[in-house]
Formats: sequence, structure tokens, C-alpha cells
Amino acid sequence: MAQETTIFTFKILVPFEEWAKGFDSPGVDALHKANAVTPL
Repeated sequence: MAQETTIFTFKILVPFEEWAKGFDSPGVDALHKANAVTPL
């Protein structure tokens, strides 16, 4: 099975700490796992 890598850029419009709290939340973690997404 081939591995696909997608790279994208974006602007964070809120303080990083606030963004990271949401990104690292259990709900987002479950979404990543369900869709085989591996953030670096």
C-alpha cells in the first residue's frame, strides 16, 4: 500500500496556545485516528 503525504500551509488567526488546545483535543485526536491522519 502506497503512503500519501499531503503538505499544506495555513495562517493561525488565534493565539497559538488557543489553537493548540483545540488541535490537541481528544475529539480531534479521534478524528485523526478515524481518518488515518498523522500530524507531524
